[in-house]
Order: sequence, then structure tokens, then C-alpha cells
Amino acid sequence: VYTLENGRMIAGYETVHGIFTKISDTSGKTWDLESKASFCPAFNCANINFFQQGKNLYMAYRATGKTEKGYYTSLQVSVSTDNGENWKKHSVVSEALDENGNLHGVWEPFLQILNGELICLYANDSRLVTNYQNIEYKVFKNGEWKNRTVISDGETLRDAQYSDFA
Repeated sequence: VYTLENGRMIAGYETVHGIFTKISDTSGKTWDLESKASFCPAFNCANINFFQQGKNLYMAYRATGKTEKGYYTSLQVSVSTDNGENWKKHSVVSEALDENGNLHGVWEPFLQILNGELICLYANDSRLVTNYQNIEYKVFKNGEWKNRTVISDGETLRDAQYSDFA
């Protein structure tokens, strides 16, 4: 559940048909105006995160599933310009394919403002990138997610943690 700047509350929930939202204008006493908010029908969509910036209400989520080429994960963003009543596909933050079919990829999107720019923080355990789990973010600029920045690479943290016990 996320409270918009105008006081309206929005809840997102996962179904077998994708992610849907409902709106409350009664401080959560009643919910209505159901809308479909995810746009990846072939995949399992979950891990909803809302963030409002001006007139745009963003919803980040992950889409995962098996494909002919392996296990696919992606972080998707939908946007609403009418306070959550209608949604459209906005962008793809990151995606990964594990050709061995393992559950490795990108997870847990979290939208935020950093230095005045919209960013998406996420976990990345894609074996093409790391043998551990990175905590990363990308910045949304000029209609694209750019400048992948690793906050924690898992390995550095692991080494520091084990050195405490030496």
C-alpha cells in the first residue's frame, strides 16, 4: 500500500493474470477502481514497489519465468498519470537470462530519488555478473535506465565479514 501526495491510497497485488491495483479514497475503509498494472503476460509478476514523482506514479515489479533459452528475470516499470486509475508500460530497468535454468537474475526493485534523479535499486545475482548477490541501482535519464552502479558486490562484504572471525 502506498499513499499518494493527494492522500489517495493505492494497493498492488499479484494474481495469476498479472499485477492489479485498487484505490482507496476513504483511508483504506473501501477499495475500488481495479486496474491491471503489469504488462508481461507470459511471466510471473511480483515484488511491487510504488513511487510518485510529480504527476507520474510509477510501479516497479519483477517478471520471471522459464523460456526456451533458460530462466528469465527482469525488472519492469509501469506508469500512471492519473493517480493510479490507468497504467501503461513505462520501461525495463534490467533483465537477465540464466541459460542453465537456475533461479539467478535481478530481483526486488525499489524506486527512489537520489541526487534529484529517479533511480531503481535492486538485487542482482545473475551469474553473468557475479557469483554472489550485488546490490545495484540504475538512473532513469532521457527515457532509459543507465549507469549501473554497484553498491555492494557481495564478495567484498563476505571477505570483510569473515575477517572479523580470523
